[in-house]
Amino acid sequence: KRVHYRAANPDRLGYLLNKQKHDITRAEKSLKKLMPELSSFFNNQDNKPRVTYYEGKEGLKTIQDSFLKTPDKLLRVIYLYDNVKKLFSEEERQLYTSKRQKLGIDIKSIVVYKEKNIDSLKKDKFVDKVYLPFSKYPIKSDITIYHDNIAIASLEQMFGIIIENKEIANTMRVFFDLTWNLANKNK
Repeated sequence: KRVHYRAANPDRLGYLLNKQKHDITRAEKSLKKLMPELSSFFNNQDNKPRVTYYEGKEGLKTIQDSFLKTPDKLLRVIYLYDNVKKLFSEEERQLYTSKRQKLGIDIKSIVVYKEKNIDSLKKDKFVDKVYLPFSKYPIKSDITIYHDNIAIASLEQMFGIIIENKEIANTMRVFFDLTWNLANKNK
């Protein structure tokens, strides 16, 4: 009941390499046949929103990293401060902040808070904030509007999406600015 193994003839390696070459050639031919159809499908979607889904903490970090690539140099953000504090460590928050500051990206933020000691929030010269109490405005999801994108994330459920569409982003920007102005008036 023993199994014996013996090395195969080295000529077999040449056969395996040729088989892989053949498989790659066949895959290239299939791709060439499909490319015109795929390209036409892709080109027809210029006006349609593109939605990308992310999961887990790493997915949320990927969304966060996309903010650093905005050509506008301004993020409009609505978030529940308590959730950010729970999910990201002080070190992670500081690292992101320093990257953002080095890139000269400003933030207008509507900060929703549960904690009463709101003065403990760190000041950042690149961030202009207004505060809303969670008891009055129970917003749990984060929303970030930047360039032609809207990122919506649930830090409690650890998932998020990015919607890429200029029209939708502009509409959300108007709603954000309206809310921002009203909150700023009623400080």
